[in-house]
Amino acid sequence: MRSLHRKAMLSMFCVATSLAAGRAAAATIISFDVPGATVTQGISINGKGTVVGNFTDGSGFGHGFLRNAKGKITFFDPPGARSTGPTAINDAGQVTGGFQDGNQAFHAFVRATDGTFTITDPPHNGSFISPRSINKRGVIAGFYDSGGMHGFVLKPGGKVKSFDVPGAFRLTQAMSINNKRFIAGNFDTDGGVVHGFVRDQHGNFTTFDAPGAVNTTVAGISAGGLVAGSFSTPDNHGHGFIRDAQGGFTVVDVSGTVTGIRGINSTGAVTGVFLDPGSHGFVRAANGHIDTFDPAGSISTTPLGINRAGAITGLYADSDGAIHGFVRIP
Repeated sequence: MRSLHRKAMLSMFCVATSLAAGRAAAATIISFDVPGATVTQGISINGKGTVVGNFTDGSGFGHGFLRNAKGKITFFDPPGARSTGPTAINDAGQVTGGFQDGNQAFHAFVRATDGTFTITDPPHNGSFISPRSINKRGVIAGFYDSGGMHGFVLKPGGKVKSFDVPGAFRLTQAMSINNKRFIAGNFDTDGGVVHGFVRDQHGNFTTFDAPGAVNTTVAGISAGGLVAGSFSTPDNHGHGFIRDAQGGFTVVDVSGTVTGIRGINSTGAVTGVFLDPGSHGFVRAANGHIDTFDPAGSISTTPLGINRAGAITGLYADSDGAIHGFVRIP
């Protein structure tokens, strides 16, 4: 039976994080490009240091790649793919994402460690499907479009099980799933306001807003149930947040007017961007210490994934407008 816990849970506490931030001298940042690519983006990184990402070739189509910890790059596309968009990799090396075929139809995929693919179509004649996260058991969470966005969970060898947050207007997006099968994501209400949710393994929902938020968006959920994301306030400032399993919030601000969290790992460390005035990367350890960083030559840095050891992957743009992938090793 589902229970819906509303904004009363938000009043427990709100703690602003320390603004102590410094350029980390000890970390190593490795820039990389897929050979022949016009754009290279690191998307997700697993505990072995393998990065999954996508690259754009000279024809403008996207493809998937894997880069292992030694720098070896492997290309891939699901059978029949015209354009491939990987989104996540688990510690076993399984990759999920979406692709568009030659008829411009969308499909979800899982790439096994032996390079074979399992393909899933959107349910209910949906026109679009986007797997977003895969846990260590290969369970996937994401969303699809069928007269509005709906969340889904997909077990290995199973069928897509769709769900909507009770009270959602036209949007339910599952963004992250942990190994206990807790799912975190976003939903909207009439008027277009976006809120966060957590769905437990039994299908019960808890909904929330960050303190003082106009809109709240979720990036990920940790093994222990910490939820991280970003929110905007009426003064047009953007902030990061970490919500604990009891409903308490930590607000994360690095510098400038915008801080946005893009990923969280199993220890509760988060990574993301801040504007001051350009886009820069940061990592906040579980103890609250913040380091900021940019790859050499970057004029715009966007971290996207962080593994349990604190290694980060993402993308950056240089002064010529070229986009490269990077790995930051603590």
